[in-house]
Amino acid sequence: MTDITKKPIRIPASKYMPKAKVGLSWFLLDEDKEARNASESDAHSQPVPATFKALVNGEEAFGALYDKIANADHSIDIAIWGFQPSMYFKRDGKSLRIGDLLIKKVLENNVKVRVLVWSMWLDAQTLNPFSSDSANLGNKNVIGYGRPVKEISKEQMEYDHLWYKAIEGKFHLKYENIRNSMDDNNEAAAKLINNFEKEYKERFPYLWKISSDKERLKKIQYKNRRITFFNDFGKFLKKGEVYADKNLPWQAELTLQLTSSHHQKMVLIDYENAQKAVGFVMEHNMIDNYWDRSTHIYGDLKAGNIGKNVNTPLQDVSSIVTGQVLWDLNYNFCQSWDRNGFFDNRGNYDSSENLTKNRSEIQRTQFKPNPDLGNNGTVMNAQIVRTFDSPRVKDIMKVYLKNIKQTTSYLYTENQYFRWPALVEEFLAHWKTMRQGRPGPIHWFAVTNSSDAGIGDGTFNTNSMLKLLGRQDVMPNVAKNVRLEELEAERKRISSTNIRGTLGVPAPLDKATEARLKKLNEQIAAHKKAVEDAERKIEKQEDVPEPEEDRQFTQKLGYELEDTPGIKAHICTLVADNAWQEVYVHSKVTIMDDTFTIISSANLNTRSMEKDSELGIILQTGEVTRDLRKRLWSLHTKKNAAANPDGMHDYNVADETFEVWSGLMKDNRDAKASGNIKPLYPLHQFFRSNPTVSRKD
Repeated sequence: MTDITKKPIRIPASKYMPKAKVGLSWFLLDEDKEARNASESDAHSQPVPATFKALVNGEEAFGALYDKIANADHSIDIAIWGFQPSMYFKRDGKSLRIGDLLIKKVLENNVKVRVLVWSMWLDAQTLNPFSSDSANLGNKNVIGYGRPVKEISKEQMEYDHLWYKAIEGKFHLKYENIRNSMDDNNEAAAKLINNFEKEYKERFPYLWKISSDKERLKKIQYKNRRITFFNDFGKFLKKGEVYADKNLPWQAELTLQLTSSHHQKMVLIDYENAQKAVGFVMEHNMIDNYWDRSTHIYGDLKAGNIGKNVNTPLQDVSSIVTGQVLWDLNYNFCQSWDRNGFFDNRGNYDSSENLTKNRSEIQRTQFKPNPDLGNNGTVMNAQIVRTFDSPRVKDIMKVYLKNIKQTTSYLYTENQYFRWPALVEEFLAHWKTMRQGRPGPIHWFAVTNSSDAGIGDGTFNTNSMLKLLGRQDVMPNVAKNVRLEELEAERKRISSTNIRGTLGVPAPLDKATEARLKKLNEQIAAHKKAVEDAERKIEKQEDVPEPEEDRQFTQKLGYELEDTPGIKAHICTLVADNAWQEVYVHSKVTIMDDTFTIISSANLNTRSMEKDSELGIILQTGEVTRDLRKRLWSLHTKKNAAANPDGMHDYNVADETFEVWSGLMKDNRDAKASGNIKPLYPLHQFFRSNPTVSRKD
């Protein structure tokens, strides 16, 4: 066992890094929490002794979770964005659905189960038949289980709906009510009802038992968690007062006020027994889509109890934790669970329960780290951070804004979205004071999505972030479309300020203005043609070849940026092992200098940083951070050693690795252009040809 909770954390500093800080803290300290707004600080979250182990992809994460739930003795607390009762966590052909497993623990082991799942009023998020969000409650209200997810079977959809009915105590009454309303002499109808009842008892024994249990609410409770409606709406009317991104489109601001979600993903097991208690800080949702293996395969579907049953491959990372961080997980859970006001949680639960009070005697110091559940037995300091609606907490945002200014070599983000310009702006402001004495900018290795599902609602903000990084070349037609809007606005502004004479005739333009208008018209015509050409190719479903990297693209659009913006960025996607099918990146992992790690439910967008409820864990342990980075990069580069070296804290190593990644992505691009059926590597250059500009996120 390695215990590093009491050893000083030192950041390796290259001889080329005279400005690098030694002994700095990557944790969020009290002074950091209050740096922006004292009312948003969360005094309960501190760096504490813990163990942490990353669970990469669904097979590993859900398998570990299933085993811990199956061995629970006291309680199972689940807070999640999406919950599908029919999902099989372990796909060995013999394990139970998660819905049945939870009920089994209730009935046979007297374990108390609490399930907290996000939903809007009237489950409004399920009403959109074209949105995968409709899958977040399974088929609870028969609106339709995530209609884009065609692979979900009718049997699963039926079970999902009946599970929620059983938790409400209504499942076993389905045919009993019909029988009570029948004529006593109608023997044929009674026999038919009896047969149906027998069939449902045999098919869904756990559902029947829990539904008919009169003590049901003391054993298993279900709540839909809502976010404080129109939180900060008064400030919304004064643009710029609420969000760190001062250029957030008004459409996105309005959407955030209307559709904030409880996005946290965590499980806490046996909190009442500190010696056995264990927690999960997750990125995975409890939905079939999120079950996948480390080798991402497109197609080759299996039944939902023996393998992957959804076509789209998915990349995600969760974690299992022990130690004093469990106290913080419980504090967070109770703060949500005990909100039982009319505008808060709804569902089927024991309204007399006060979980915070019931657990108030349990002390933080009772929870000892369990080395058997840690990365190579390592005990370390870790900290729980979150975004929360009431009280307002934005500690995940503060962690990012603080630590990007401490990065000296490289930054790795594996994130569903890549559209929070405030993060880059914070670094660039810092870069002005730290660039002297450095050999060059830091290296940002970013893995995200380019698909409509992954980026469709936020192309404007994604473009804004890419612009700051000098990488608009990977989304060129959105960049041209945004630039076209800016040029047209400038032309309109010049025209409107042209002073008219007494007869209403425009005054003659001075030569400088005339030249500017002429250039504007030429630029507008060129960008308009480029956008129209892109739209035409998409309409005709023409294949658009991926271009070579063009790091001068932003300047060619007419923006005045410095030659060295402080960051050299690779913007990447992942593809399946067996096809040029984009893997859906759902991860929310960030690693800095092989020293700092955050795994959370938070995406790189304003919604996650400041509006939705989010939960994460951070640590500053070189060994654990390096091991996670190397495991992820090994998967993405197919064990290419040159692309995944030790010592990434050293600037020269990071610089060399950056070039190796360039080569891998070029090889993949060339292979695709040559007609290769399979990619050479999962790592692929991000490229999106669609010119649509969207501002909803």
